[in-house]
Amino acid sequence: MNLRNILIELANIIYRDIQAVQCAVDERKGIRMNIACNNGYFELYSKQDIEKLLRKSSLNPYDDIWISGEKDYPCLAILINGAYACVHYFLNEDGDMWQSIGDCEQDILFSTNGEEPAAMPGDCVISLEKAIQCAVSFFYTVQRPACIAWREL
Repeated sequence: MNLRNILIELANIIYRDIQAVQCAVDERKGIRMNIACNNGYFELYSKQDIEKLLRKSSLNPYDDIWISGEKDYPCLAILINGAYACVHYFLNEDGDMWQSIGDCEQDILFSTNGEEPAAMPGDCVISLEKAIQCAVSFFYTVQRPACIAWREL
């Protein structure tokens, strides 16, 4: 084994250790997100759990995922249809809310609360990857994610 391969293997070990420590830190911090989606209600405790949930949900025809911290507000609502998502941020129960600004070239169907799918305009549709970034950011801050552009509704 040459020095390059040893360094690559060492970097991989360090990366795995960092990921394991980050999961442990997340759990020790007591970070907990309440989730409501088509699969029911449950709690998630790490950013990896959030990422897994969204990726798994993208395999369903439609999903509607609500994420909140210890209180009901603020919360993040993510509509998913395959590789597409539309995200809403609700600051409070008074109706202060924002919607993702996207650049999809077509309208995309989404379903909320298991109802019939309805088309959302492409200018509010973002990629699943950007929605995952939003969810992870919200997981740590419980604030409107700064990783995408928003329009106030």
